[in-house]
Amino acid sequence: MKRLVLVMVSMLLCALTSCGTMEVSQDTYISRSAPNTNYAGEETLKVGDQQQHAALLLFRPPDDIPANIIISSADLELYAVDGTGNITIGAYAILRDSNPDEATWNVTGSGDAWGMPGCNDTSADRRSRPEDTVMTSGWPEWCTLDVTQLLRDWVSGALPNKGLLIRQSVSASQYVVFASSEYGDSDYWPRLSYSATTPTPGGPTPTRTRTPTATRTPTATPTSTRTPTETATATKTETLMPTATETATLVPTATETATLMPTATETATPTHTLTPRWTPTTTLIPTRSLTPATQHVAYLPIIVKGH
Repeated sequence: MKRLVLVMVSMLLCALTSCGTMEVSQDTYISRSAPNTNYAGEETLKVGDQQQHAALLLFRPPDDIPANIIISSADLELYAVDGTGNITIGAYAILRDSNPDEATWNVTGSGDAWGMPGCNDTSADRRSRPEDTVMTSGWPEWCTLDVTQLLRDWVSGALPNKGLLIRQSVSASQYVVFASSEYGDSDYWPRLSYSATTPTPGGPTPTRTRTPTATRTPTATPTSTRTPTETATATKTETLMPTATETATLVPTATETATLMPTATETATPTHTLTPRWTPTTTLIPTRSLTPATQHVAYLPIIVKGH
């Protein structure tokens, strides 16, 4: 009954999508107990027994698969015909060329040795993680492993199709025997079933619209403008008061001309301007040059208050 329901569901899915089956093109198993023996002519594939036996499967996708096909699902199906107990098996993508018709535990069959005997180098021979795992539950029975992503990678070219390695994922002393492509009834040969959809011919093809690049607006460069010097205006009344620390007294010497000396606490700079209330500014009126004989003469500022 369960098998009938699965078949009916499969038929319904095929009616809604495109279904197909890839028959195995080459297969064999390799054995550590006979490392130089090829078993391509055997009717069965032995897997397990403390990971001493593993199967190689090579599938060739049909030439009529469209390049733009979208894989919805893909299952690897193996038919168990015998064994000594239930084991957990995994499907591993093979990473290097091999020839199942000549491969053994020691060599790929393409003239090279495996990176590690038994196709066990996880960087050169096969992937370290399985595409899927399943525990066998008896025989005869079908064992199914999900290889959807792997078939997508094969079809798209993301990963070269080098075949699959079926090996025991959890080491145990039991083993299982699957039907090979040499088995008497082809209905039980290893197969890869898939469902897929194909874009409608002539349908709109999504076009990537290129977003215009924003034009960078030049930033205005601030122009250095000379600030005009303010003209003294009558805005504040100030009286010059001589103090002990600030004296606006012209001190003449025998050789110097009269010079206004700034105080120690305030230095006259171009940016510090006194803004007096009177409109003429303080002006020094020299009368004559000082000589050593007239050193007692001093220049005094004439201050005219603007009231």
